[in-house]
Amino acid sequence: DEEFGRAIKNTLQRRQAEAKAKTGALYDQAEKQGAMDVPVYAGDNLSDAFGEIREMMLDRRLPAEYKELAQLADELGLSGVRPASIENIEKYRQQINYILNDPTNSNHSRMAIPLKKAVDKALDNAPDSAAAYKRARASYARDKRETDGNALVTQIMGNKKRTDSPATADEKVYRKIITAPISDVKKMLGDLAKTEGGVNMIHNIGQRRMTDLIDAATKTDGSFNSAQFAKEIKKLDQSGRLEALYGPSRAEELRNIAEVGRNINTLPYGHSANVSQSGNTM
Repeated sequence: DEEFGRAIKNTLQRRQAEAKAKTGALYDQAEKQGAMDVPVYAGDNLSDAFGEIREMMLDRRLPAEYKELAQLADELGLSGVRPASIENIEKYRQQINYILNDPTNSNHSRMAIPLKKAVDKALDNAPDSAAAYKRARASYARDKRETDGNALVTQIMGNKKRTDSPATADEKVYRKIITAPISDVKKMLGDLAKTEGGVNMIHNIGQRRMTDLIDAATKTDGSFNSAQFAKEIKKLDQSGRLEALYGPSRAEELRNIAEVGRNINTLPYGHSANVSQSGNTM
């Protein structure tokens, strides 16, 4: 397994290096031919994106990020009535990733999605005079797909028919991470974390595992058994998967939640939350 893991890592690193070199050469060519200076209008798309962000109230939840991205759009000339250069639009696209880069904060990805869509829509409308840029962009997209989370999962499981998002672990991968020896699990998660889409896949695996644990602690009548939930968390912790999947701080939070629920379940009826109330408390 260790040798197989190293082969996966080496294969992906080689692919990524080759793709980066090829795409970089095409972008250099586009710059020399002046394609990066071609003007493209992104104002309306970006205005709609910021409107969508305000509707979701993300401007209030992430005020610093919202302000920074709005100011940057003005500085690069994307938000006005005049077109901006492809180079500046590309710079803005990169800054979206740089500013909204916290995979543990779902609001980061929620804010990034409409902005990226707006920018990509504008770039899709680049005129024929930017043909060299379009070739570079197509090369980047194609090579990125070949080295994303889908590729890693294919390498691990030999599954040639994956159609899910690279951030979604298929059943075989999920079961392997839940049942394999912890040393193998840590290696797989480490490889995933270095791969495009891999961090989100880890979070999605963690969310699915937590849903499974909650289901396991839910009785047939729909009531929640917090003592059983605490038992399931303890088993996950003893296997080493609690910290591997959720990280040290989140794992500690889950231990505390489980302990609170277990204690609630043991309190005498009438003194505090009773058994039937413990599910609501959890």
